Amino acid sequence: MLTSTDDILSPTPKKFLIVGGGVFGLNAAIALRQRQHTVIVFDRLPIPAEDGSSNDINRIVRMDYGAKGLEQGLAEKAILKWREWNDDATKVLPDDDRPLFDECGIILACQDKVLGPYERGCVEFLSSIGHGPLLQELSASELGDKFPAFAEATSNSVMQSAYYNKLGGMVNANKAMVYLKAKADAMGVEFFTGEDHGSVADFISNADGRVAGLTTRDGVHHYADAVLVAAGAWSASIVPELASLVVASGQPVIYVSVPENLREEFSSKNFPVWTADITKTGIYGFPVQEGVLKFACHSLGFTNPTPAPWSSDPSTLISIPSPVGTPLGDTIPAPKYKEMLSFLRTLFPSLADAPVARARLCWYTNTFDERFVISAVPHREGLYVATGGSGHGFKFAPVIGDVIADVVSGIESEVAKGFAWRDSPAGTGLYLPKGDGTLREHLPI
Repeated sequence: MLTSTDDILSPTPKKFLIVGGGVFGLNAAIALRQRQHTVIVFDRLPIPAEDGSSNDINRIVRMDYGAKGLEQGLAEKAILKWREWNDDATKVLPDDDRPLFDECGIILACQDKVLGPYERGCVEFLSSIGHGPLLQELSASELGDKFPAFAEATSNSVMQSAYYNKLGGMVNANKAMVYLKAKADAMGVEFFTGEDHGSVADFISNADGRVAGLTTRDGVHHYADAVLVAAGAWSASIVPELASLVVASGQPVIYVSVPENLREEFSSKNFPVWTADITKTGIYGFPVQEGVLKFACHSLGFTNPTPAPWSSDPSTLISIPSPVGTPLGDTIPAPKYKEMLSFLRTLFPSLADAPVARARLCWYTNTFDERFVISAVPHREGLYVATGGSGHGFKFAPVIGDVIADVVSGIESEVAKGFAWRDSPAGTGLYLPKGDGTLREHLPI
């Protein structure tokens, strides 16, 4: 039941509660503190959460978005800020000498001898806004000459054309999250973490229906001027209205241990972030980092249909991530595992015998149009959401906080309009696309 209160004060500056300490939640907290607001962040796990999509060894930073000007423009600004964060991180985390942002560039390769529509669209749009000098179109032989690790891929026809964008690379995602948490701590953001103290049991509503806070599972009531849910793939399990807009989907990720004699060749000094005809295969990967080469598949992914926590009807299903520590939570379905390893060994035969260090699912929060949802929740005054990263949200970390802070502060902008609440083509029905199937349809590896 919703708790009722009729006399919630609205001090200035305001008090915000944020559910979720991932990349959206932490950056929102920092941006709101910079505006002198009081901020409390809740998360069911210590930050960075071990199963959060924000926490990993690396994430791509790119501005290659075809003709999507909104995302491209934001990505451009984010890259400039990542460079600033690179310098600042050395002061905030002086004992961690791992690079935060590695500008190793990005290769977008295709299996045909001419670039595909997506890749060609990226080249044309980036060139039209003045970035042509940063781009280099490459034939198969030129790709192999420039980056020798790709030589075998070009000879066996896996990569026959490509372009290289110097502006981009990868971020050490785990370090970035530790950096953000340290910044938030220093700025006075308060944190409640753990299954009891950090998990939301319900929202508090005053007499006119306005959301005025939340109750955690330990029974404690926390009051505020507004609540922001930025809980990633768990967002729709907390805010029912999101179930028509987003779906949690598990994306396969494999980490291969690279032999020491090959690590230099696959290092970011000699090898960029890469995509392998991504609109057809979904496959992309990174230079070696911490001794492993990570590669993944970007697609609709695997869903985990589960009775919705907010519904009394057990047939109302939404996709909720499988918990870490369970068979479905710690690995990927066997058919996809075999398919991805086969592709990697064709792409890089020198890694054919390299052992797999780890395989897991990264839980995306996919929207039907791959755009974020940063908005007030309709008919739920005082409740906001920032979610729907759709597998490409991390790169915007340095700029997304201000976008979210503007929305919860009622400040209009063209960027905010682009991420506003919108109707799904499926209407108000639950968004649960088939994708690669459900986890329970497949045996784990």
